Amino acid sequence: MPEEKGPKPLLSGVIYGECVYWITLIGMLIGIIGMVLYFFGGKHFFDAETVISGLLSGKSATVIWQEAAGRESLHGHWYLHQLSYSDAIAMLGIGICCLSAVVGV
Repeated sequence: MPEEKGPKPLLSGVIYGECVYWITLIGMLIGIIGMVLYFFGGKHFFDAETVISGLLSGKSATVIWQEAAGRESLHGHWYLHQLSYSDAIAMLGIGICCLSAVVGV
């Protein structure tokens, strides 16, 4: 029985896939670096224990921000101004991964 060949993918789809792949991979690496720094005692913006206990006890986001970061909740891309903190580096990685989905839209 002869082998059937499927249609070739469009060049635009291949280019999009490659771009999304590399942007996502870079974002994941940055996020992992941020989390490794966080877990090994790097300087952090949030107190992790306060965040987790606040989430599990059902507190509002505003209260958790106030208790964990010592200030009112920041909006938008707050981590861009705090890149000396390990958890801000991890958030940058997450933001870059989200950007990869926007590339094709």
